This record gives sequence, C-alpha cells and structure tokens, in this order.
Amino acid sequence: RINHALAYAAKHHDREVRKGTTLPYFTGPANVAVILTRYGCDEETVVAGILQHVVEDALRDGASAAAVRERLADKFGDHTVDVVLA
Repeated sequence: RINHALAYAAKHHDREVRKGTTLPYFTGPANVAVILTRYGCDEETVVAGILQHVVEDALRDGASAAAVRERLADKFGDHTVDVVLA
C-alpha cells in the first residue's frame, strides 16, 4: 500500500517543483513517509501522510470530499481516506 500511495502521489505531482527550488514536489510526500516510518507509525498512517497533499489539492481545486472519497477509497480503503480528510 505504501508503494502504491507513493506511485499515486508521484503521478499526481508529475512535473511540479517545490516553491523556490528545482526539487520535485514529490520529495515532500516521500519525506513524510520516511518521517512517519521512523516514528513507528502504522502503514495506514504512512499512506494517509503520503496522500495528504493529493487530497488537499483536489479539495482546493473544487472537488468535494465525496468525490475524493470515491476516487481514493477503492485504492486505499475508507478508513485511510477518513484519516486524510480529517
């Protein structure tokens, strides 16, 4: 699930760079995964951390929470989506 979330986030953030740098935006979600793993978080928390910016971007761009849930729940599970939306 973690690898799937990383691939999903990488696809979502394709070609984006971090503000004021040339670093790929994807380094943020990848760093979140490393930090959460180092602190001993469970897989569901790590996946939610990776997907957090994907969900924020979708909501900011006008998608409803229901639309986000529909898109992600089949891939990552309802509870993981609940964690991200919280």
